[in-house]
Amino acid sequence: MPLTIAYIVTDRTIQVPLALGPQQAATQAAQISMVGEGPPVLMLHGFLGDRTCWQPLVDGVSDQYCCVSLDLLGFGASGQPQIRYDVPTEVAFVEAVRSHLGLEQLYLVGHSFGGWVAAAYAIAHPERVRGLLLAAPAGIRDDEFCGRYDYLRPLLTGGPWIDWGLRLAGLVAPCLARPRPSTPCAGSARRSSASPPPGPFYWIASAPKTPSTPWKPKSTGSRPPPPS
Repeated sequence: MPLTIAYIVTDRTIQVPLALGPQQAATQAAQISMVGEGPPVLMLHGFLGDRTCWQPLVDGVSDQYCCVSLDLLGFGASGQPQIRYDVPTEVAFVEAVRSHLGLEQLYLVGHSFGGWVAAAYAIAHPERVRGLLLAAPAGIRDDEFCGRYDYLRPLLTGGPWIDWGLRLAGLVAPCLARPRPSTPCAGSARRSSASPPPGPFYWIASAPKTPSTPWKPKSTGSRPPPPS
């Protein structure tokens, strides 16, 4: 496929071959959105995200690039096999999608977990990557961070008691939350009922102005005060 391609807005599911073991299907669903004209850019979302996270960026650059946003394996509308998810599996999934779409080379953009996958993909398939952009990527070793959340590791083991505990926490948490009373900011503008609904930058609170006190020179008795 040529480097520059064009797509009208399309959101579709494709089936890509992926070897995940004897107990899993030979193909997995991959949900993609493609829009724009130009060099292909594959966008990989972060943990707990999906392809729609990239929509603001797609709106801004789709006149220069063919934007391909993908639901990673186990996220959004892509396949969700019962496997142990890891970065190498996601890299294999991304490569299967690239091969299915016939993209010889592409730019990769990844955020958070998607940044980890994008970096690992670039290492595994450098001949396919024309450029790499990582936005707050995961997967970077931080010795100060290591071990900070070890107490959460039991949540990753799964099991019925974990599911039960998480459901119970979801029911109890709203009861324990204490609503904080909202205090209007002094000096903020009040809109009338006839004014239009506020936009994202409508409310601008200004600090109350204190009347300025005129300067009065100090008289030491030895020197006359400066002329007014």
